[in-house]
Amino acid sequence: MGADRVLDLFKGHSVNSFNQLFVGNLKTWGTDWHLGNAISCAMMIQGVKRWFFMDPRHTYVLKPYFNGSNGLGTQTEIRRDLADHLPQNPLYVYAPKFYIDIEPGDVIFFNKFWPHSVINVSSLQIMANMRMTEVDLESMTLGNAARTLLPVYDNILNSDPEFIKFKFDIFKNLGTKNKTIADSNYFAAYWKSFRQNAAIAGQVEKEDVAK
Repeated sequence: MGADRVLDLFKGHSVNSFNQLFVGNLKTWGTDWHLGNAISCAMMIQGVKRWFFMDPRHTYVLKPYFNGSNGLGTQTEIRRDLADHLPQNPLYVYAPKFYIDIEPGDVIFFNKFWPHSVINVSSLQIMANMRMTEVDLESMTLGNAARTLLPVYDNILNSDPEFIKFKFDIFKNLGTKNKTIADSNYFAAYWKSFRQNAAIAGQVEKEDVAK
């Protein structure tokens, strides 16, 4: 399966916390939207699964809740048609979603707290999943920083006026033909600062060369 090669990628900052083997069919269908608190490496052995993802900044549209040591569950079902969601949760209907079908031999990595859901496409699927999590760098043992600090991260993000404006802009765009929301909106101030700093650094470098 190449598990040793996968583990080599995480040496020095993460450790393998546990592994799983998923065997499913069309009756077991898949799993609804959720956010795990570990890095995931899913390796498809047989069959086809369709993975859906959303930008973590849009997690609030999924109506999440804390699910103990498993991370975050949500109240949003991937199997329902978008038309069924429209009366109760229009934000979810219009939020951007991405999907990919993984087949035998495919491997998909994604980071912790990325909203995702899965639907079984073929009559039989077998998939192995390796979970990695952060470590205490002094003892190289399992750490708990991410799950402990998640509410802190959430409060910091929601205290950012730019992020609040970003969410409001999404709401205003519901139902419009041309969407204007993109990373350039939320990160506009960052990129402006980045370009200014890069220009200053470039000018200093030119002056040093001239000297």
